Amino acid sequence: MNRITTRASRIYPTRAALGKAASGFFGSLKTGGGSWDKEQVLVLSPGSGAFTGVFRSQISDTTGRKIWTDGKVWTLVYERRQGTWVIVQAHEATVPPPPAPTKPR
Repeated sequence: MNRITTRASRIYPTRAALGKAASGFFGSLKTGGGSWDKEQVLVLSPGSGAFTGVFRSQISDTTGRKIWTDGKVWTLVYERRQGTWVIVQAHEATVPPPPAPTKPR
């Protein structure tokens, strides 16, 4: 199967190319972790399904700066192939920050 992966407006034609590009990011992390919020699973068929949820990160870089503080919305589409569940489509988006409070008139 041909695969084109995009990340931050860049196109990676192979999994190896994406891994090489991501290694710099993951190498800059000091701590990692988080939790899922508002998870939803949709069964599409006996061999496919979709997951969506907000990942609330507890990640910091080597300087201690927190990353993804507003969270990331993830959507993953799964398909069973030769008895194994694999992700066939993934999308992430940054959760917009809450609106600033308005002053009463």
